[in-house]
Amino acid sequence: MAKTKKTPFYNIKLILQEVYYSGLIKAESYVVQLARDGKANEKSLQLAYHRALAHRMNVVADATWALLGFAIAGIGIHGLVTIADKNNSSHY
Repeated sequence: MAKTKKTPFYNIKLILQEVYYSGLIKAESYVVQLARDGKANEKSLQLAYHRALAHRMNVVADATWALLGFAIAGIGIHGLVTIADKNNSSHY
C-alpha cells in the first residue's frame, strides 16, 4: 500500500473534511435510513432529502470561497515577490 505524502496543506484538508463533509455524510445517511425503514411518509422523506441537498450546496459554496481565497492570496504573494524583485534588481 502506497504511503500518502503529507503536504503543508494536509492538515487544512483534514479540518475541511471534518467540518464540512461530516455533516453532509450525516444528512445523506439519514435520508438513506428513512428510505430503508419504510415507516417514513413522503413529506418526511422530501424534507430530509432537501435538507441534505441544501447542505451539499453549502459545501460546494464554502469550497468555492476557499478556492477563491487561496487564489487571491497567491496573487497577492506573487505581487509582493515581484515588487521585491524589481526593487532589488539594479538597472543602471
